Amino acid sequence: MEQTTEWVMGLGLLAVVFVLHVFVWRIYKLCRRHLPWLFRFGRHGRIGRLVDRADGLLGKWPPLQRFVHARFDTSEPTGLPLTIAVLAAIYLALLLGDTVEELFEADELLALDRWVQNLFQNVRSGWVVSLFTWFTRFGDSQALVAVAAVATGFLWALGRGFAVLPLWVVVLGANATTWIGKYAVARTRPEFVTEITAATPSFPSGHATGAMALYGFVAFLVARELTEPRQRFEVGFWSSVLILMVGASRIVLSVHFLSDVLAGFLVGGVWILVGFALYEYRRLDRRGDGARRADHASGKRSACS
Repeated sequence: MEQTTEWVMGLGLLAVVFVLHVFVWRIYKLCRRHLPWLFRFGRHGRIGRLVDRADGLLGKWPPLQRFVHARFDTSEPTGLPLTIAVLAAIYLALLLGDTVEELFEADELLALDRWVQNLFQNVRSGWVVSLFTWFTRFGDSQALVAVAAVATGFLWALGRGFAVLPLWVVVLGANATTWIGKYAVARTRPEFVTEITAATPSFPSGHATGAMALYGFVAFLVARELTEPRQRFEVGFWSSVLILMVGASRIVLSVHFLSDVLAGFLVGGVWILVGFALYEYRRLDRRGDGARRADHASGKRSACS
């Protein structure tokens, strides 16, 4: 009877994920249909027209005009996308700082952490523990290094070697930031109630940080090469499910508080944006090198003729 109940609950969880998948896909389609400017980064989009208008208003100050044009240019990844990435990174860093401050000062956050811990107290047994133990392995250091190594091999094989450096900057940067945060804050972990334990301080969650940074950045690399909206949606959705399940596993298994996991997601998000900016810079630099080599070869042929 107990095994049957576990199977029913497991199938119910799977059904919830697929219902969520359908719901999010419909929302995504509605946004693409009724808010197309959210997905348009062309020079003739709404943002592009605003940039043109700003150019006219700032015509009397050429240096400021060039700066604004470069920061909000929608025709190049180093324009508006990079500006958004930098602003988002600053925002996430400030938000993380507020989270750390509240960790020591706000009773509400501590109460929320305790409430969430107690919420899962009655389900930490049987198939639930087994399921989330399986998911938590995706955030282990060994798994993250293995995934990064395999991704490196694929990038070299596909002629995307310029993306290897951003990938490892994300992986190593997220790991270093996590360890610095752990011993700077030195927060005690919750009481261990399963076989999964840990010896390091609790804040932030290394599993949540690593999963967000690595799987999020790999999803970006994959989606960057896709052209169909449905394909990009699938990559983004299932990567998000994996990242969220890794984070949830740390709470369900009682090795982290909710605030530890959320802070880990924030740190990982910052490193995704760093990797995004570095990737776009190296991609454009590589494209420029290719153009220069082509011009050089053309010059040689002209000289020989």
